Amino acid sequence: MIVIPTEHFKRDIKYYVRKKRYTRVMDDIQPVIEAIQNDELPGTPIEGVDSKNKTYKVRAVNSSTNVGESNGFRIIYYAVMADGKAYLLTIYSKKDDRMIPSKKEIRDILKILDSV
Repeated sequence: MIVIPTEHFKRDIKYYVRKKRYTRVMDDIQPVIEAIQNDELPGTPIEGVDSKNKTYKVRAVNSSTNVGESNGFRIIYYAVMADGKAYLLTIYSKKDDRMIPSKKEIRDILKILDSV
């Protein structure tokens, strides 16, 4: 599967890369990206976001803070199996409350994706 980061995801990653306590964010999310590329579809579907439950939320460890997966990063992505593409929608740290997206915000990102 081809993994494509959306503009929203790129903006979120830049936010974490600039923060000193998230220095290894790119290394931390790489195993998730590789799993998606291997068609494993890690994580759990997020119900109520899209009609076919193709939107997933997956945990990634934050090795910069040594808090493990449960308090690490969350990556939300949208998988389109027929096209062989997965779109990285957003990423946030479980500890960073202001970055946690609502289902409406995720649907809004998907709308932008549909219009491209």
